[in-house]
Amino acid sequence: MKRRKKISERKEIAWCSKTPVFPKEAYVTVVLFADRKSQELTAIYPLESIDETLESACSYAQDVIPKLEAGNPEYAAMRTMSVFPLVFDRTYPLRREFWESPDVEYSPASRVSQFAKISKFPEAYDVLVTPSGILKRKWILRAATALLRQTPDAVIEQFMLHTNWPVLQTAKYAALYHVHKPIFLDWQTGQPVS
Repeated sequence: MKRRKKISERKEIAWCSKTPVFPKEAYVTVVLFADRKSQELTAIYPLESIDETLESACSYAQDVIPKLEAGNPEYAAMRTMSVFPLVFDRTYPLRREFWESPDVEYSPASRVSQFAKISKFPEAYDVLVTPSGILKRKWILRAATALLRQTPDAVIEQFMLHTNWPVLQTAKYAALYHVHKPIFLDWQTGQPVS
């Protein structure tokens, strides 16, 4: 039987050593929630995963939405969800110091407020996409935050240095994607909604 290595015997993390594979095009999904009583739109929730196809966006939404509803019984997901096409712009280099002393809680509410902005003027925004893991040799990519296009790298650096947003320590890059006008889909059927 193999014994577990002591911390001092374990291999050190190869910080920022692996190059993530970022798709040229992807999608980020924003779910709309209504108050169960009034049926009025009361909240949005951007899903964390980015998807390479509309089918995978719907499949992911079908898996996650019931869990979100169970955790918030006063809200019901509306049948229509906004799916924003993303087009790869460029990579952003990661550095070891980004994991050293995060001091700002990047709460779900903060993330929602960042993504709420893209609904009105999507083409004015980029999305910062970060790798959070590797599963079956495929990179797990997550939509971290929405930024105005042409946001200086210094602002991205501050986000990476100070927030506790989870990023895989071995990832060499994050990426910026341009946001485009949303596609509206019925999350239960995957059919377009006009």
